[in-house]
Amino acid sequence: MTFLKEYVIVSGASGFIGKHLLEALKKSGISVVAITRDVIKNNSNALANVRWCSWDNIELLVEELSIDSALIGIIHLATEYGHKTSSLINIE
Repeated sequence: MTFLKEYVIVSGASGFIGKHLLEALKKSGISVVAITRDVIKNNSNALANVRWCSWDNIELLVEELSIDSALIGIIHLATEYGHKTSSLINIE
């Protein structure tokens, strides 16, 4: 019997909470597909268990990983906070 490697997808992985989560996942031995706006910048902070990608190439990477890995979860941490975006609602 062969065991597949386990991985999770994390959006917002380069944010404050995301960075801490990546460290915790590294310690637990789970691999990560980390979605970010700036792949080049984050690849310089490479962790052994992390593959950085953008939303544009997530499907290709997941397809590639599905050959010998099992997706066990998706963790959504992405936000527009701090990126000069306007609120969807105006609160008075």
